Amino acid sequence: MARDDGTDEVAGDGGMMGRFELTPGVHIATSASKAELNRRSDEALYFEEYIKKQGWSKKYGQALRNLIPIRKSKRKESRHLPSSDAGCLSFVSSSWLSPLMFKAFRKGISTEDVWDLSKKDSAKYNASRLTHFWEEEIKVKGSNKASLARAVWRFSRTRLLWATVLMILTNAFQFLGPAWVQNELLIFVENENEPQSWGLVLVALLLVSQCLRTLCFNTMWIVGYHTAIRVMGSLQYMVYQKLLKMRSPNDQLLGKVVNMCTNDQERLCEAVAAGVLIIGAPAISLMSMVYSFFILGPWALLGNFILIAFTPVSMGIAKLTNKIRTSSVKLSDERVTLTNKVLANIKLIKMYAWERSFFKKIMEVRNKEHKKLKLALFLQSLGSTLTPSSATLATVATFLGYTLAGNNLKPTDAFAVFSIFNAVLFSMGRLPYAIRCIGEAKVCLHRVKEYLDGPEFSSQNDSSSLSPSSAIEFVGTKFAWEGPPNSSRKTKAKGKRKYTAVVASNENSHTFTAVLFDITLTVGRGSLFGVCGGVGSGKSSLLSALIGELKLLDGTMRVMAGGIAYVTQQAWIFNDTLKENILFGLPYDSKRYRATIEACGLSRDLELLSNGDLTEVGENGFNLSGGQKQRINLARAVYSNQEIYLLDDPLSAVDAKVAAHIFQHCINGLLKEKTVILATHSIRALLECDTVVVLRDGIITENGTPEELMKKEGGEFSVMVKECMMESYPTHAGTTEKKVEASTHAEFSSDECFIPQMKSEKHLPKSIDNSFRRYLIMCGGYCVSFLSASAMILFALVRLFNSIWLQTWLDAGNGQNFQLLSGNRSAPTREQNFSLPQSHEWSDPHMELSVEGDVGRVGDNPEQWLYQSVYGLSLAALLLCCLLKASAMSSLLMRGSRALHDRLLSVVLSKPVMFFDQIESGVLLSLFSKDMDEVDVRYPYFVDVVWQGFVLVISQILLVCVVFPYFTIPAVLLFAVFVLMDVWMNKAVAQVKRVSSALQSPVVDFLSSTVSGLSLIRTYGQQAVFQERFKGHLNNHLAGEILFRLSTCWFTFRMETLAMVAVVVTALITVLTRGSVSPAEAGNALSCIFVVGAFISTFMRLKSEMQARYTSVERIMEYMEGPVEAEIGLLSVPQNWPPHGSITMQNVCLRYGPDKPLVLKDICVEINPAEKIGVVGRTGAGKTSLITALMRLIELESGQIIIDGIDISQIGLFELRAAIAVIPQDPVLFGGTLRHNLDPFDEHTDDMVWDALEKSHLKDKVLKDSKGLMMVVEADGDNFSVGEKQLLCLARALLRRNKILLLDEATASVDLMTDRLIQLTLNEAFAHCTLLTIAHRLDTILSYDRIIVLDAGKILEFDRPEVLRQKEDSMFYSMLGAMTMESS
Repeated sequence: MARDDGTDEVAGDGGMMGRFELTPGVHIATSASKAELNRRSDEALYFEEYIKKQGWSKKYGQALRNLIPIRKSKRKESRHLPSSDAGCLSFVSSSWLSPLMFKAFRKGISTEDVWDLSKKDSAKYNASRLTHFWEEEIKVKGSNKASLARAVWRFSRTRLLWATVLMILTNAFQFLGPAWVQNELLIFVENENEPQSWGLVLVALLLVSQCLRTLCFNTMWIVGYHTAIRVMGSLQYMVYQKLLKMRSPNDQLLGKVVNMCTNDQERLCEAVAAGVLIIGAPAISLMSMVYSFFILGPWALLGNFILIAFTPVSMGIAKLTNKIRTSSVKLSDERVTLTNKVLANIKLIKMYAWERSFFKKIMEVRNKEHKKLKLALFLQSLGSTLTPSSATLATVATFLGYTLAGNNLKPTDAFAVFSIFNAVLFSMGRLPYAIRCIGEAKVCLHRVKEYLDGPEFSSQNDSSSLSPSSAIEFVGTKFAWEGPPNSSRKTKAKGKRKYTAVVASNENSHTFTAVLFDITLTVGRGSLFGVCGGVGSGKSSLLSALIGELKLLDGTMRVMAGGIAYVTQQAWIFNDTLKENILFGLPYDSKRYRATIEACGLSRDLELLSNGDLTEVGENGFNLSGGQKQRINLARAVYSNQEIYLLDDPLSAVDAKVAAHIFQHCINGLLKEKTVILATHSIRALLECDTVVVLRDGIITENGTPEELMKKEGGEFSVMVKECMMESYPTHAGTTEKKVEASTHAEFSSDECFIPQMKSEKHLPKSIDNSFRRYLIMCGGYCVSFLSASAMILFALVRLFNSIWLQTWLDAGNGQNFQLLSGNRSAPTREQNFSLPQSHEWSDPHMELSVEGDVGRVGDNPEQWLYQSVYGLSLAALLLCCLLKASAMSSLLMRGSRALHDRLLSVVLSKPVMFFDQIESGVLLSLFSKDMDEVDVRYPYFVDVVWQGFVLVISQILLVCVVFPYFTIPAVLLFAVFVLMDVWMNKAVAQVKRVSSALQSPVVDFLSSTVSGLSLIRTYGQQAVFQERFKGHLNNHLAGEILFRLSTCWFTFRMETLAMVAVVVTALITVLTRGSVSPAEAGNALSCIFVVGAFISTFMRLKSEMQARYTSVERIMEYMEGPVEAEIGLLSVPQNWPPHGSITMQNVCLRYGPDKPLVLKDICVEINPAEKIGVVGRTGAGKTSLITALMRLIELESGQIIIDGIDISQIGLFELRAAIAVIPQDPVLFGGTLRHNLDPFDEHTDDMVWDALEKSHLKDKVLKDSKGLMMVVEADGDNFSVGEKQLLCLARALLRRNKILLLDEATASVDLMTDRLIQLTLNEAFAHCTLLTIAHRLDTILSYDRIIVLDAGKILEFDRPEVLRQKEDSMFYSMLGAMTMESS
């Protein structure tokens, strides 16, 4: 809630900082202006007013002002949605939207044309309201029995009740036309004595009723969509709030959250807007029952009973469909999560040539999902086909029963009842859709409730009894990682201690796995506290425990107040400017900022940028080197000016010179007076610490000052230091600390530094040429599409035949002049059969009306059995056509969605790496989540219903034209206007839909970024800042979404107006041409046009949405275009290529984009087979670019790379990358099994995998797990340390047994002892392989054959290490000097 002092209190977020400043002028991460800050205060005040319930004028005043017929806008300069200022006429017709729709048609629109949401439509304001109702619900019902759906109902109750009233009025006016007005018109046609003026009065009454129906129906949708947007915004904001409070978020959660904020929101929107349609069915059924009973007597109840009986059938189909959809949603979550992981690590996957493996894995999930989706679509199509057939079934059953009972069926009565049943169909036809929407929304809300009920992060710190001299105290503590249900984390045992699989359990079905045991230590205030240990010893876990990410199972942890800054081992960078990544929501202090930049070694980097620190940094720092990302990560912590600093091995990602600079100027400089806990493998850093602890298997084995630990003979720390000293190099003459310090300020190369080309944030999808033709081909081709369309046409023709046969039967009368079975089949003349009496006699409607010249009783027709038999058989044919059409359409459309997904996945995995650098991951994730959901579920439904409706409308209009030839001319004119307006309006609506889709990608992208950096967001207490950032993205998306929804209302209102004209014109022609047609023909024509008039609004609305949702198909096809990598080369290579491993680079030049500078410049190198080459250079010198060129992740600008005599540009990428083993700088594991992570193609035996694990020193860990090679690897490999992940990457390389191995700083995150073991493995297992190693630890490459020294993308030095060590003016010599001091 807003505070008077300008601050926002953040309660219950679990962060170390309880609030953040909102002082005007302060530069926070959202770059909020003073107006923005005032807007936030206004939102809080509006909510306070709502809670106090200060009368209707406060709560509903703005909405009630929309009832004023005409209002002049008071805020022409306002950016808010104009609907709130519109008058009644403009509001119900959506005319305020016309200028934008004209612009969309003529010029197109962009995200800049989207209006802002009003204050009461803001996501934050509505989330506060819904949270209030949700908390009350929990308070009254309890957490277990509380219903989120009930809270949503209370949240939107008033608006939904108004929508319900409008729906009832719509049905009343809809019933009035085909029921009473049509019956009176048929009586008027039958009785020529009725004055012509009465017929015109009836036409006028029809016009009024149809106008009122159109206005009420359109207003109902407007109110519904507006309410839906508020529900969507509030729920998404609550989901994000919960995400910031989640106790143990992981990548598995990301897929679930993305689905809740995309697919589930779509379902909720439909349920809120269309749920009131379910009210129309009982209302109009009651009216139908009463009026049809008045006309036909008790037999009318049979038809009404059949219509009502179809309700449980529809509900059963909808319920079964929802059940299938519920299971398919879980598979969708799994697929989206896996796809997101693949997209996030696409560079690694391409290096390993694993695209096919992950394509297969995703397809396994997709195939299961597809089967359920196809069955659900079949049931949905069957339901949408059976429902309109219910009116036909009711009519056939009623009329057959009525005539078989000996009653006379008159044309006026027959077609009045027929029209009544069709009017009921108007509401009954929407019933399955409404039921499905409500059912799916119930499932979605249940998912959200389960998510909101999840355990929250809470502080485990007890600082009440903390010693004044201590900053941190652990007393007998035991910590555990929390995992999802039925998962287990580390399960290993070494020595006497074991990691228990589940040590605590059954707190919301989550499991806890202990990783730290009996931790007792004290960290003094202002001290430098070192933490060391082997790979997987628990160093990172200890730091995670301090920020509350681990569960405290036993003991006490005390941490001083004042805030914590955390530097993660793997840097987290978000998509914003470099400056904002450092400020991280804090006010800008120029002096502190400059000092931070200098201490973290970023000064030279900023000088090389044209935009300086305002240069945008890509998502996850894609345009930064590893060292640059880590220095920004460190700068963020330093600038935050906290009391406690947790540094998780920040020196491993930078070279020795930069590490020395950071340690001297940052850790021992700016942070000199702070409490610093440094987890590191650097011996120099550990020796300068005040206190050092040594961890092994989660236990503290040694604790004391470096001097004390060095005195312990045989102690782990002393052995570690002595072994390091033995491998130290002699100090070179003239190499002083001053010289080293100067070298750290040498120019950082700019070759890989901050490529300014950023990812497209609000990319608008474009129309794809021939996209529909391509879509038809994906659906099975023209023949399959034609057969499916034929099934649909056949269904419509059978329905049409049913009404025509009824007309023929009634026209035949007693059959005296209309005998089908005799040779004389001439129809009677109008004068013979339809001459009416001079006076109209009202009598009992159930008694026969005998008049002179009448056609006679239908029951007296000797061929009545034939009419009845054909009439009954037409019903059987209709039901058969229902099954045929549902089967054909579901098969056709699901074949198309499957082809789109498979092709998209295949193409995206084949895209070059630069494609992923230029496109936000949120955009791609939206394709595989929201857009695929549209193609799988929404679009097929709309195609099925729209084309079914199109055939129905065309057939009914053609019938009217046959009956009334005069109607042909206005029908042609109306059709031409329909087509012209349809082209115009659909183009405009499609433009709005593209904008809406583009505004959703930033929401998905921001969710992904938040999950990745959640621990940092909480540690720095920036939850409120990120909530504001998310609110901005969400409000933009909601503004685009409501604009799209209301544009469909704008579109359909105008189309309904044209349909209303068609209905009135038909009625007018019926009146003016009285006597030219029989009452049966007139009744049939009027019934048909009423069906068209009633359905045209739904048809055009669905058609508009279908075309708008087709943008998802276009978006998918758009990303299926463009360049892909060359999977197949011009040359074929032998199976065991390369046999030797020689590498020749000839004038190699490489750049990261057409307008980017060269990052490799004329590289000329010859590497002999089995030669060991070290690659060194300053951060950003081009080392990683060398590997990029070798793997062809980016094609060369010029030059050649030849491996064993073959130009690698002439061979397929799969063959090339499969022939080269890589151990990357950032290790990545995927959720699944250990064996799949090592051997995804199942190309190696278990013995070979065990051998690789033994050589990579992980066999002992795996053996301790009961599942062995099938041990669970959690999402992102969370149950392995970074060092262990590197060792698993080594095991991958060992399995591949390639002749060429590339290591990109692969040992940076492991301790010295493990590093030595890795080097030993490399020397033994890869003795006959060509080895290229990018190294920061120069001691690991001193035994290599030759060393390449890179600087600014050029080879500065290339010689044997012993030669370079003797050249005092060489760069390698100076780097070696810095390394000497690092080890001393």
